[in-house]
Amino acid sequence: MTTHFLRRVLPTAAVALTVALWTFQAQSARGAPKSVASGAWKKLFNGQNLDGWEVVNTGQWTVEDGAIVMRRQPNNWGGGWLVTRQDYGDFILRLKFKPGKDTFNTGILIRDPGHAEITRPALSGFEVKLAQGDRAENGNATIWYAASAYLQLLPADKWTSVEVRCIGDHITTFLDGRKMTETHSRRSYKGAIGLHLHGGRDLLEVRWKDIEIQELPEAPREYQLLEEKLVQAPGETTALLDTKTPLGGLDRSSAGTSVWTLQDGVLRGTGNHENGWLITKQSFTDFVLSFDFRVTSTGDGGLAFRIPQDGADAPAGSIFGTGYEFHVVDGDAVDPPSSITGVARAFMLNYNLERIYRPKQWNQGRIYVAGDHLVTYLNLEKEADVHTARSRGGRIAFRVGPQATVEFRNVDIKRVEEGTISAGL
Repeated sequence: MTTHFLRRVLPTAAVALTVALWTFQAQSARGAPKSVASGAWKKLFNGQNLDGWEVVNTGQWTVEDGAIVMRRQPNNWGGGWLVTRQDYGDFILRLKFKPGKDTFNTGILIRDPGHAEITRPALSGFEVKLAQGDRAENGNATIWYAASAYLQLLPADKWTSVEVRCIGDHITTFLDGRKMTETHSRRSYKGAIGLHLHGGRDLLEVRWKDIEIQELPEAPREYQLLEEKLVQAPGETTALLDTKTPLGGLDRSSAGTSVWTLQDGVLRGTGNHENGWLITKQSFTDFVLSFDFRVTSTGDGGLAFRIPQDGADAPAGSIFGTGYEFHVVDGDAVDPPSSITGVARAFMLNYNLERIYRPKQWNQGRIYVAGDHLVTYLNLEKEADVHTARSRGGRIAFRVGPQATVEFRNVDIKRVEEGTISAGL
């Protein structure tokens, strides 16, 4: 059973079977290690030769001036890897990287049990992409098709410090000390570390140096993802909108000049010259929120959550700055559909480079929230997975942007008592 398949079925009744199949191998993350100094740092690259490493497939890998230099072999446009002979599980990896040009495509392989000997090693382990000048889908410090990072351009002729933390099922990336992205995944817990020569015809002279690792004790392992825990937790699922009352029983206090209607179970918002909001009168802390949405014109909207009681009085368009917002849009390269606006960026494409969002059609969204942990799904694909403590509870709001038309239906919520879900994930 592949990770890709499980991502599609987790929100369904198959969760129980998934949990049973994964009990023996699942693991949770406890965040960063309590003491980074608890383990000794050791060099993975000695600065003189490639002892401890091996070449897989192709590439010219040399050591020059204390750095590993990656080039293509003459007339060979295929891809290759330089991988460690040893496996690593929980660790902090640090290295410095210099691409040599403004356009490049490479990466760092981690936790690959196949040591790059099988097809697409980045899907048996993980790859921290270092790429720019092509698609923004998997740019610098992105965990390839697991967690997307915001755009960060790197200089061609200067060294950039890269750090990767793998602690239990929690993987986090940093560039020059700045946190770029994180994810929880149980695809692999141990394997080789490698450097990637991407296939292509561009001339390369990529350099790597100061490669060191701090191995950490194995993190405590639990057996469920946040969304699995919430699906199985006690709680009743109910409709969020009261179809027997005007506008579903929502508060129009921040609707502005927008027009909202509720007909045949569909909540429709039409924007004028500003953002318009409909807000619940109740507050919610931990929950699963499922809904369908459709954008029928240009513009955008959102489904905001955990808005503090005073958030409804915020200026139009800024409510999600005090809570969070599941972004509803026909395709935004900065915050694509199902992004947690300004907090966690979602993917536009799946593993097969197919669009996850369906323009002008009904799309299915899900939001899983417990403690400081937020997860979103779009059309059964896991999109965002982040820990953040901006707001621990509050109201839910529907937003329509200026000149936009957005629709929502089948809006259901399952409340979970606060504290029911452990903080381990």
